[in-house]
Amino acid sequence: MNFDDILLSLIARRARSGYELKKWLDVEGIFIRANADQSQIYRTLRRLEKHGLISHDVVRKGGPDSKIHSVTDAGAEHLRRLADAEYEPPARWQEADFLARISLLGPVSPASIVSTITRELAFRRDQISRFRGRDRDDQGEPGPIEFDSLLIEQLGADMDRFGRQSMDAWIAFLEEQHTLWVARLDQGLDAEATRASSSSSSSS
Repeated sequence: MNFDDILLSLIARRARSGYELKKWLDVEGIFIRANADQSQIYRTLRRLEKHGLISHDVVRKGGPDSKIHSVTDAGAEHLRRLADAEYEPPARWQEADFLARISLLGPVSPASIVSTITRELAFRRDQISRFRGRDRDDQGEPGPIEFDSLLIEQLGADMDRFGRQSMDAWIAFLEEQHTLWVARLDQGLDAEATRASSSSSSSS
């Protein structure tokens, strides 16, 4: 997710000032992107408003006036399209794309949660099948720096073992989440159908 869409999704969840957005980015936001300075936030807010995706009201709360930004209908529709678009996993599972997509766009379109997890799972399983048995030969050659071949081999083996364990743990987490969210969404649909049936019965 780009920075514009991150801010837009936060504003869609709750109307916020630029200062409130900065506070969120400095704490929760560090897990989904690098820190942003205040000037970048305000430039992005102006751009979102110029494109009709947000609007603002000026509010005074015992101090200087604050601009409180709210999502527009056009901004909400943009987020729905973004949430329903196919997720493209990055090459490295450690990147924050999946977390940002799930945490910020999942609530916009709950059905997209399962499809996003399914896509991430398939992509990582394919990576395992293609790369886990790869040749890791990376020996040094004579040159200005004298490399210790055994040290290189040991470092490579340690990093490979850690990578395998981390990827396996990530796959297990995704499988668990897939099962949980399929059940949660099914329960939600069942509850919605029950409410609709009850409403229909009472109106008749």
